[in-house]
Amino acid sequence: GRAVQIGHTGLVTDVRGWIVAADVVLSTGADRAAIQDAALHEAGHVLGLGHSPDPADLMTAVTEGRHWRATARDANTLRLLYSLRPGRV
Repeated sequence: GRAVQIGHTGLVTDVRGWIVAADVVLSTGADRAAIQDAALHEAGHVLGLGHSPDPADLMTAVTEGRHWRATARDANTLRLLYSLRPGRV
């Protein structure tokens, strides 16, 4: 079947690359687990994470809606991201 988008995050960054504002939109037209998954995923975007190519990760672009927490890879990516200077990676 066709993937349905449940969440979206719009980010605003300053000239140095710091995220200064975020707008998260979630659909309520999905089951509870899918909405929870989307909320956690979009929170990852608010923190600065991009999509992961691994479907096991919370930050995967397409999911079946059954992630309950960030994976070790998601957490390690976040740690690495916050160890870098602000700006595009």
